[in-house]
This record gives sequence, structure tokens and C-alpha cells, in this order.
Amino acid sequence: MATLHSTALRNFLANSGFKTAFDTDGRLSFFTGTRPTVANRDAIPSGTLLGTLILSATAFGSPSAGVLTANAVSSDTNADASGTPGYAVFHKNGEAALTAVAGASDKRLFVSCGGYCKLTVAALAGDTTFTVDDTSLMPASGTVKINNEEVTYTGKTLTTLTGLGRGANGTVAAGHAINDIASQTDTDINFDKAVIAGNTIAQISFTYTMPE
Repeated sequence: MATLHSTALRNFLANSGFKTAFDTDGRLSFFTGTRPTVANRDAIPSGTLLGTLILSATAFGSPSAGVLTANAVSSDTNADASGTPGYAVFHKNGEAALTAVAGASDKRLFVSCGGYCKLTVAALAGDTTFTVDDTSLMPASGTVKINNEEVTYTGKTLTTLTGLGRGANGTVAAGHAINDIASQTDTDINFDKAVIAGNTIAQISFTYTMPE
């Protein structure tokens, strides 16, 4: 049976559930590989730990329309390993380490990172093609976010995203610089940047949307 939450209930669940779970000592750790299956939700995370970001003491602001927006997140300037992040885990510092099976009180949220690529040629607001470093992590078509703009695309080559629809989903088309990151959007977690650059994982911002 499908369910539908009122706006007030979505805000209540976001505030008393997700926000409360990760306020004070919240962490966001990145791993290689694929997000665990339902059967392995409490198992030791697989893949290589790439690094861990520290959430603010008050990790999120108050929810609005079922959406939580993260407060400032510190970068990890001494990453544990280099590699491509496949998924991330929200967890609390001081609860069972991610090298152990989750205990009865341990709260973890697993989320796929999605694909991303980096501009190798600056883009103007009216451009309908992005020239990038590598699209191998990107699906054949979809939506990306770059800075504050969402952009749809209908095709790709190894080094381009093509058929761009600029200023999608109520955002504003804008110019973007070389090395700006275009990251695949996600319906529940939207990362602006989750990129390992040398020895650093830079996490700029993200939002969490409660299910309808």
C-alpha cells in the first residue's frame, strides 16, 4: 500500500528523525564500490574507506517542505585513500566504528554518490555541450548540478555531455569555469561536490528530501 505524508509530517520526521540522528558528532564517510543491499544494511561497509567529513555540531537547519539543508561541512584534507567514491555513509562519531557490524543503537544512512565529471573547457550560459574530462561515471542521459545550476543532458561521448537543457528545475543558466564539477543529481541526497582531489575530499553542501 502506497503512503503519502502531509508536509507537516514530512517536516516532523525530517527534524525528529534524520536531523536528530546526525546532529552533534555527525560524520559522512566515502567508500569505493557499490552501496550495500537491504540484506547487508547493518553489515560492515564494503569497499575502501576514502575519507570522512565532519558535519557541523548542528548538522542541518530546520526542514522546509520536507527538505533538510546541511550546514557547513569540513573538508577532509588528509584522505585515507585515493579512488572514486561509489557511496557514502552518514553515521555518528563515537558509535560503533564502520569496521564493525552496526549495533542496536547505531544509525547509518547509505547513499550512492552518483557520477560526476569536471569541465575541461569553460562553459557559457547558452552552451548546449559541456566538454569534460571523463563521462564514464555518468549515465547515458540525465541531470547534473554544476555550482547553482541544474542541467539536463540527452547524450554523451567519452569527453562531452550533449543536448544540454540549461537552467533546469527552476535554476538559472550561468557560465562555469574549467575544473568546475558537474555531478549527477539524486532524488533523496543532492551533493554539490563529493570529489577526491589529490589528498582532499571537498564536500560543499547537500540536501536531504524526505519521502513523499
